[in-house]
Amino acid sequence: MGEKRIPWWPILKMVLGVAIVALVAWQFTRDLQRLPPRTEPIRYGWLALSAVLYLAGLGLSGVFWLRLLGHMNAAPPWWQGMRAYFVSQMGKYAPGKALALVMRVAMVHGPATPRATAALAAFYEVLTTMAVGVLLALPLIAWVHPVEAQGLDWSALLRLDPSAEHDPTRGEVALLTLALLGVTALPLTPWLFNRMARGVTRPFGMATPPAVTYRYLGEGVLLLAPCWVLFGLALACGCAALPEISLPWTIENLARLMLIMAVAYVGGFVVPAPGGLGGREYLLLLLLLPLLEGERPTASLVVLLLRLAWTLGEVILAGCLYLVPVPQPQPTGGAT
Repeated sequence: MGEKRIPWWPILKMVLGVAIVALVAWQFTRDLQRLPPRTEPIRYGWLALSAVLYLAGLGLSGVFWLRLLGHMNAAPPWWQGMRAYFVSQMGKYAPGKALALVMRVAMVHGPATPRATAALAAFYEVLTTMAVGVLLALPLIAWVHPVEAQGLDWSALLRLDPSAEHDPTRGEVALLTLALLGVTALPLTPWLFNRMARGVTRPFGMATPPAVTYRYLGEGVLLLAPCWVLFGLALACGCAALPEISLPWTIENLARLMLIMAVAYVGGFVVPAPGGLGGREYLLLLLLLPLLEGERPTASLVVLLLRLAWTLGEVILAGCLYLVPVPQPQPTGGAT
């Protein structure tokens, strides 16, 4: 009998995820200890509005997922589909992030929606959402990023305690965005995704999954671009929750916040930690610092408040939707 192989990759991802969360938590704890005593209260109404805008952005991804299911000849009721989408968001906070996919497939499965089709559409939706974010970020870097590309200092960019004298340059942010684009957009091309699809659908018993086309990708770009506008507005509302932050409500600042959200959110998606925890917060802090003139404690506070507000919003919405029963289809046919 051969020796049983140890699944080293899942273990390595878990260890790496825990290490990232621990290191970022240590950094944020140190930053928050430097905060002066508050003289003005936090504006929780802005945080609530931020959570609503964040959930609205997520909802557009849910709509795109249901549109994909329709293209693949699956037809779950829209209410059931959106309920499955938001409730399954809780699964992304489990180690490995795969539980979200399993939950979504289980909740939407029915006579008109095969499990394999639901899984395939969910996988394509997630990648498209992330790819659209970094696609929008690339032109925004040249337009609104404040620090010119005067060279690359990856040691400062990747340290958990970057030097206060070194803000990320355009070149550094552009290279990071291009790397994220490669991870998320390359698999979306139909010639590659249709080959990968068999691996996604094989556990669900589908030998020949439906093929995706460039039309699906084009529809995703049009539908999901407003998602990132909403995410940028959500970040702006989070900053407005702290009276000490005074960012003018201008198109340029909104574009900068969209850029920050895209890089941080997609970067958190790539990081092997539940819900992007740690990776998203670190990138948000790093990219917000130039906008907030280097006020690390204030930036750390707003980043943590946003994580709490958005997560709480997800939990409340998922709980409400989960408690609402899904209407069962009525049998057809006349009485005998």
